[in-house]
Amino acid sequence: MAFTNRLRNKAFWLLDTFKGSPVKKHFNEVRVILGYDNWNQVKQYHKIKIGELTQHAIRNIPFYSNLNTARLEDFPVVFKRKIVENYEEFYAENYLKEKYWIKSTSGSTGEPFDVRQNDLKINRNIADTLYFSQRSGYQLGSSLFYIRFWDELLRKSGLQAKIQNVVQIEITELDDRALNRLCQQLSRNPKRTKGLLGYASGFDLLIRYLADQHVRFDFSGVKSAIAMAEALSPVTRDKFKSYFDVPLLSRYSNTENGIIAQQIPGTGTDFIINWASYYIEILDFNSDTPVQNGQQGRIVITDLFNYAMPLIRYDTGDVGTMEIGHDGIPLLSTIEGRLHDTIYDTEGNIISSFIPSYLERYKGIIEYQFLQTGKKEYTINLIINDQFSVEKEIIEFMKSHFGADAELKINYIDSIPLLSSGKRKKVLNTFKNPMH
Repeated sequence: MAFTNRLRNKAFWLLDTFKGSPVKKHFNEVRVILGYDNWNQVKQYHKIKIGELTQHAIRNIPFYSNLNTARLEDFPVVFKRKIVENYEEFYAENYLKEKYWIKSTSGSTGEPFDVRQNDLKINRNIADTLYFSQRSGYQLGSSLFYIRFWDELLRKSGLQAKIQNVVQIEITELDDRALNRLCQQLSRNPKRTKGLLGYASGFDLLIRYLADQHVRFDFSGVKSAIAMAEALSPVTRDKFKSYFDVPLLSRYSNTENGIIAQQIPGTGTDFIINWASYYIEILDFNSDTPVQNGQQGRIVITDLFNYAMPLIRYDTGDVGTMEIGHDGIPLLSTIEGRLHDTIYDTEGNIISSFIPSYLERYKGIIEYQFLQTGKKEYTINLIINDQFSVEKEIIEFMKSHFGADAELKINYIDSIPLLSSGKRKKVLNTFKNPMH
């Protein structure tokens, strides 16, 4: 690590020490809890944390004041809309005069959502970020190239970005010229360690750009790469490794909570759950009962550290599958994204959103979007070049997964619009979710 990067690292921890080491204490606890190889140890930790949280909620959160039990399973499952419609019932009365922070979601997949967070939660999130970034190969203080939608609330000032060593890459302006500039920056001074973080679609654009170039860049300074906010394409993941010689990992997080799970080098495509900061349940689609390990269900999360506005048994709207790892610790083997964008075959069975991602393997396809528009009707929007000649093959492939009676329509378009958040939705279900 370069001298200036080491200086940033030391300055961060020195400032934390001056404040009483709140982040360091959380970081050490996260490292200990996630280092357990015995599920009973994790369960004992959860018993204490959940008990403290639920007792606080009953005493201080109006919405839970009528509960006479602190058992987590007796708390109702809550949705974003329920909280938005009863906002003042969900924040702690004893935190009204305390300092708290507001985390706002973009509202790109629903109504905007503001979550109050106390200092305990803020420091825990910082510790979580440092831990999972470190596990990916990123060193605090190194240059971080961050690809996302930078609105006015998120954009860092020039001084702040320089101090934090963050290079802000605007996803909505990521054309060939911007991608070339990014590649030049990443290949400059290869002895200076760098990290990449951003929307999965940003990595898609980067890999497609590199595939069209006749010159190879020296990316040896890039030591970590994390995709977030959108499903990571297996094609992009595999090609990234060939260009950068480091794994492209997927992170599962949201604005209202923080880092929920992440892939770790050496663990394949499974997601290590952040059991140190959250308690995760996978519940049935039609009831609030747990599903068997290995079955898909709704991802429901209890945030163990937000006391200003506790999110207890909060339905994230995402779909996932939990399985038991080789060490006995539960992990997420699949994360399918938003429930209302789940796609189904013609008989009503859930189909993995990664099936449409196979479109990227066909020559001549620049970009795609897959929509389920009816019970048996599907539309594929394609941006192609003159090398494309596999329409019949695509229809046969999709019918083999969605059903022989599937009605498939292919549209050839010039561009796929971005959401207000700067994300691109590759899979949509306009049949089950007409709001699209």
